[in-house]
Amino acid sequence: MRRSDLAGGLAVTALAAVAGLWFVPANVNLAATAGNDIAPAFMPLVCVAIAGVLGLVMVARALLHPADAGAAEAGGDEEIGDQRPAPRQVVADLAVWIGSTVLVLLLLPRIGFVVTGGLLLAGWLAYAGLRSWVVGAAVAVTVPVVLDWLCRAFLHVQLP
Repeated sequence: MRRSDLAGGLAVTALAAVAGLWFVPANVNLAATAGNDIAPAFMPLVCVAIAGVLGLVMVARALLHPADAGAAEAGGDEEIGDQRPAPRQVVADLAVWIGSTVLVLLLLPRIGFVVTGGLLLAGWLAYAGLRSWVVGAAVAVTVPVVLDWLCRAFLHVQLP
């Protein structure tokens, strides 16, 4: 049993339960349901349900695969071997994600979803080391535009 998978799975499952039973119902205006094709709480609850199921999968995997126990208890991990990232890389990755979150909070209300999404995707792809700038540009332009169209056409949601 891998203790980290068990602990992570239990944490994800518990957070999903709290979100599904308390956070989403407490923060979604259910009175706005009239006249809509789907309830406003539908998509948040679908996301919470998916997270809960994946948390349970992590727990089941940790409990049902005792072959990983020797490596995990000895401090090693056969799945990733000696390719653990250096602490500096972990801090850099965390800083990029925190910076991305701050940029979304600052840029989204001012320049909208499509431009913000494109800039963030381009930045993430460059940080991840994408070699082809043509592919990166195509992804950074296409993905936000398609997501914006899907939200407008099928979910009737106007993104900022």
